Amino acid sequence: MIPTYVVTAIGGRLAGRNKGLIVIAIAVARAEALEALARNYLNTCQTFAVCSTAMAVWALWHGFVPETAKNSQLYQKIGRSKQKKDGKKDRKKPVSVQQPACGVSRSLQIQLLFMVLIALGATSWTQFGGVPQCAKGNYPQTSESSFQILARADSNTGYVSVIEDPTKYEGVRVMRCDHSILGGSFLRYNMDSIFGSFYFLDFVRYIKRPSEHVGKPRALQIGLGIGVTAKTLTEASVLVDVVELDPVLVQYAHDFFDLPPVNIEHIGDGRVFLDKIGEEKGYDYVLHDVFTGGVVPESLFSVEAMQGVKRVLKDDGILALNFVGTRNGTAIGVIARTLKEVFPYISLYIEEPPPEMAQDKNIVCNQVFFAADFPLSFQPTSNDLRAGGMYGHMLKRFASFKADAVPGIGVEGDIITDKRNPLAGMMVASALEHWKLMREMFQVEVWEKF
Repeated sequence: MIPTYVVTAIGGRLAGRNKGLIVIAIAVARAEALEALARNYLNTCQTFAVCSTAMAVWALWHGFVPETAKNSQLYQKIGRSKQKKDGKKDRKKPVSVQQPACGVSRSLQIQLLFMVLIALGATSWTQFGGVPQCAKGNYPQTSESSFQILARADSNTGYVSVIEDPTKYEGVRVMRCDHSILGGSFLRYNMDSIFGSFYFLDFVRYIKRPSEHVGKPRALQIGLGIGVTAKTLTEASVLVDVVELDPVLVQYAHDFFDLPPVNIEHIGDGRVFLDKIGEEKGYDYVLHDVFTGGVVPESLFSVEAMQGVKRVLKDDGILALNFVGTRNGTAIGVIARTLKEVFPYISLYIEEPPPEMAQDKNIVCNQVFFAADFPLSFQPTSNDLRAGGMYGHMLKRFASFKADAVPGIGVEGDIITDKRNPLAGMMVASALEHWKLMREMFQVEVWEKF
């Protein structure tokens, strides 16, 4: 965390070239400081904002500027304009508390003060209003907490924690990363996923393939979460290679969500693995699920990324890709057209919203694409359909989740490329909806105290 007064000094040093850098530097420091505080569960973001602003104002008001800044063109210009205005008599006056040593006039200080306040307000909107991540929010505090925190760490993808509530459904455990729930399990019911749609990716193995294969199938999973799919596939004798950017997620999935040992664990960027590391024609299935915090890494959704998927898939291999967004958003159609550029056959299965939200097209939900070079037909056996628990429940109903038509297909429009990737902008609205949904799905204390 950079103290505001240090950034103010740096801004003064740069002021000879651009006085706006003072304001920008202070605003950036304040945003970074707020993010760091939020990651450490301080529920006093507003208080810190006031303190940060006060420090910046104090520095400007009392002329806290390094000597080099006093010799800058900006401050010399300020000094000359003051001399012209005040006259020779005032030029001979000794420096006093009322006349800061840096030579900045009181009127200019007031103007800078308003610029700082405007910049701080704009930063607040960008960081916590436009796409809220860790804002406290105007929500009532809950009473006595029933949650227990089992583990937590600041990692390379954000603040990660494992939280348990023994009072809900005879025990529920979830993994959180910043303002997302990456997954959860029922403790009493064989660690079943609390989100039934998380099993959709596993169902890729029920697609009838054109040729028979000998030996254990191989799957590449990009993005682990709590390991729902990696676990069920491993238990079904599929060799699973996991690519996950965050090593903490991998460790917590093993320690708290019963993820068994997988074939290979690769800690690193999924796009790099697809382009350079993954074995060519080495996988029967690629499972692509990289959503977190309301957004996705857009580089993993471009045509070039899909070509990387095809590079590591066998000729009759299948891609299962999860995208979380609104059902009526533009992003889903753009992703579908992008997939279609690489895979001739695609189908879409959409998570069913709760009955009270069924008519809300803005509801954020899991939307899973399946893509291949051959027609897609799900053919689970009668023995498969005898599976119990949440897995069996979702498999029996899986056909009902299929979309009648895939949005964006048959319609001219953009696709996603590395050079032109509009996905981030398209996800702003769904990111806001996701933030609201998380606040409704779990108590306020989950976000504010854990």
